[in-house]
Amino acid sequence: MRSGFYAWRKVATLTHSQHFLIYSHPAPSPRVAFIISSKKIKLATQRNVLRRTVLDALLPLARASSRDLVLFLKSKAPTKVLISELLANC
Repeated sequence: MRSGFYAWRKVATLTHSQHFLIYSHPAPSPRVAFIISSKKIKLATQRNVLRRTVLDALLPLARASSRDLVLFLKSKAPTKVLISELLANC
């Protein structure tokens, strides 16, 4: 699985923002992944709430644009700020 991501990452488009690294690539059946390190947010419950919120906001966008998206959280911020930044960059 990991080796598949490394190959996919080489052909994907990388976008930087203040809080995220966003990889995207056209796909017939779009998927979204959101990676949050435990170093950034210590509690698993907080990571899961943020992950669900972001995925709920981005999955319709990914389906509409027919793109696979992989997001990496670079720095911690309030959820509303993260969602508004994502919608502006995707």
